[in-house]
Parts: sequence; structure tokens; C-alpha cells
Amino acid sequence: MSRIEEKSTEQRIKDLLNADPKDLREGVTTGTCAAAAAAASAAAFLEMTAGKDVLSGEPCMVSITTPGGKTVDLEIVRREFTETEGVRSTVIKDAGDDPDVTDRAEICAEISRIERSRLVTPDEMPRETVMKNAETAGCDEWEMAGPIPVYMDPDYPGIALTGGEGVGICTKKGLPDPVGFPAINPVPRNMILREVHDVVRRYAGEHPCAAPAAVNHAFPRNSIYQAPGKENREGGVEPGKPSGEPILLIRISISKGRELAEKTFNPKLGIVGGLSVLGTTGIVHPMSEDSLIRSVELEIRVRSAEGRTVLAIAPGNYGRQYLHDKTGLDMEHFVKCSNYVGEAFRMLDQVGVKKALFAGHPGKLIKVAGGILNTHSKYGDHRMEIMADCARAVGADEEMCRRILNLNTTNEASEYLDTAGLRGPVYAEAAARVKCELEAISHARVEVMFLDGERGLLAQTDGAEELVRILSEEEKTIYG
Repeated sequence: MSRIEEKSTEQRIKDLLNADPKDLREGVTTGTCAAAAAAASAAAFLEMTAGKDVLSGEPCMVSITTPGGKTVDLEIVRREFTETEGVRSTVIKDAGDDPDVTDRAEICAEISRIERSRLVTPDEMPRETVMKNAETAGCDEWEMAGPIPVYMDPDYPGIALTGGEGVGICTKKGLPDPVGFPAINPVPRNMILREVHDVVRRYAGEHPCAAPAAVNHAFPRNSIYQAPGKENREGGVEPGKPSGEPILLIRISISKGRELAEKTFNPKLGIVGGLSVLGTTGIVHPMSEDSLIRSVELEIRVRSAEGRTVLAIAPGNYGRQYLHDKTGLDMEHFVKCSNYVGEAFRMLDQVGVKKALFAGHPGKLIKVAGGILNTHSKYGDHRMEIMADCARAVGADEEMCRRILNLNTTNEASEYLDTAGLRGPVYAEAAARVKCELEAISHARVEVMFLDGERGLLAQTDGAEELVRILSEEEKTIYG
């Protein structure tokens, strides 16, 4: 077993938190793996249609330039013929030192022939077909005899891209991909199409006589590229330019993608039946803050696209039982912003959300009361200083404030404030400060609830109950 396989995800996360970032190993995204596999399949497919035996079974290497400009060499561990008279290639993803659920997953790309009449793009798909696809459990459950949802790009003529087994389907608005289509995000989508397009162009350039013959052998009525020359005798198409209907179909699949997806945010985001093909730079940076922030921002967009007038945001699940028992709200439908409170609330202005409920444990929320909008300890603690300042604002004397400063946790502070009869007023002051901080950056109305797993509701701003009521009504409308 490899070093990565011997450790649990939890242990790897602990190791990462204690590691020097300079010592961490980068990995590659699912998008980069899919592009490499697609390029390998395209090359083998063209050689195969020219009558050459290229599937030796031996691993080979493919060089890919990522969207971030970095060149990586990936091993193609397997190339094989498929039932559709195509070629499938497989890359095993290496996520580096990032505890990615897709690490060591097999990312596959199949190239095969297809009739254009069997393909449908987002602009062409009827609404009833979109909704039917959105109700399926993944790309592998589509009826392949019907129209196949594909992505195409005029910059890459003659090529279409779809998802296969283990790739999820988008069922909600607000995601980077349209409803009813495979969860292959725009950047990797472009990367995959580009790599296959480049393979075909290189093949045509290197084999000016064989290229049209190779393609026409597989697709007798169509060809993707004509050989250079003054005239195409058979088709009369201008030499060197694309011709015919798009007929190269790339199908991306991920082994065990359906099972792995259950360990991700995909089901919550509305991506069902499999994983997403992701990657903005093509490289995985271990425990990247940017990746975590993007996932929070994506969830906000999805919740907003559901038609909500109020968003519920929380750092985590503290207070979940209280909310469920007392208000009927399910924290499963809250946006979980983790430490990235500032980023989450700034996003509200971008998506046009005008009302938000912020609920959580005082250990996190008290920092926000002091203007600390990233609550990770590396950005500072100051919980007791902020707590003491709130106590001072509601009449605590200096001796009480000094005692608060000597405490270690907000739970200890709550117990001490209980004995002094100031717990309610102090947390009410803190909630008002949180509201002020978040409204300043979100330009939205924000209401706040301080919750404790043992004590329940510690304090809330005046309008919190109204937003809870609206949220409850909207949850019933959206989720039934």
C-alpha cells in the first residue's frame, strides 16, 4: 500500500494542519485526469481507424498543459476497446497530499463515433427532456437510445462531450453546469475538448494522407478534418477546415463515482448520481483556502437560485437539535461557511440576497462581534477580550471583566456570566455587534442567533424570529 492509502482521511487532515506548506505535495484535478485520458483515447482511436494495432496494454504517458499553464505528465494505466467500437483510456488520480475523496479514483475517457442526430446541447434540449434528466440518478441511467446531453464548442468542431458512469447530473439552478446536464465544469470542459481537438489536428498534420482515411473509415458519411490540399475530391469541402457533423463523442466516467459522491457536498448542492469533474487551474493545492471558499460561494449561489428570499448561514452544526426542536428548521439546508464568514456574507451582495440568518456557537460568533471575519485561530483569537468588552458595555465592572479575560473558553464565560446574571445581556450585545458587522459587508438585513448545544438559545436579534418563520415556510415550499 502507498503512504496515502495507509492513512485515514482524518489523519491526513491532521497531518496537513501541522505541516509546513512548502513540504506538501501538489496533485492533479479530475479535469486534468479526464483531459489526459481523452487525449490518449483520441490518439488511439485515430490510429485504430487507420488499421493500426495501438492497444498494447502497456502503460504510457501523456503530457497535458493545465489551464494554469503548468505542464504535467500523466500515466495512462489502461487503454481498451469498448462495446461501442471506441477506445477507453484510464488515469488514476493523484491528489497529492490533499485529503480529496477522489484520490486514487480511476478517471476514464471513451472516444467513439456518434450520429449528430443523437446529440442534444443545452440550447437544443426541450424542457421536458431536461427535467427527465434532472430526475435520473446519474449519467449512467440515461437512456442512450434517446438524445444524449452533450457540450459542444464552436472552437472545437466535430467533437462532443458527455458524462458516463460515476459522473453526476445537475438538478438545480445556480451551478456552473445547466440543469439536466453532466457535472463537468466549464474550465475542465474546455480543457478536455481542446486536448482532443489538438490530437485530431496534430494527426491530420502529421498524416495528411491517412488522416481523412482514418476518420472516414469509422464514419463513412462524415469526416472531421480534410487533408491539406487544393481540393477534396470526395466531398468538395475546403481543404484543412472542419467538415461534416460533429461525430467524435467523448464520454467521461469515474469508477465508484456514485459511492464517492455521497461523501461530498454534491447531493446537497443538487448534483445527483455521481461526482463533478472539477478544476480551475488543473492542479490540486493541499487544503487550499481558495477551494473551500469557492465551495461556500457555490452553495450560496445554489440556495439563491432555489428562489429563497432568506438564506440561513452557519459556521457548523452547533445548535442543530435546538433549531430542529424549537423552530422546525433543518441545519442540513443551511449554508455552512466554516471559518469564512466574511467571504460568505460578501457573496450575498453579489447574488442579490437581501436577508440572512446567521446562527451558531458563541465560540465562533463572538469573534465576528469583534470584527474578525475569518474565525480560524491563525487569524487571532481575542474571544475573551471581545466577551469582556461586551460585558463592560452592559454594565459589568472592571473586576468582572478581568475575570472574563482570565477564562479559557466561551463555555466557561457563559457559566461565569450566569452566576453574575449577565449572560443574556452580554450575548444580546454580542449579537447586535455581529449584526452590525455583517450588514456592513453584505448590504443585506442580517439577524443573529447565538446557540449552545447544552443551553439552547443564548440570545438573538429582534428580527430573528421573523426570518426563522420565513425560512420555515420556504423550506416547506422547496422541499415539501
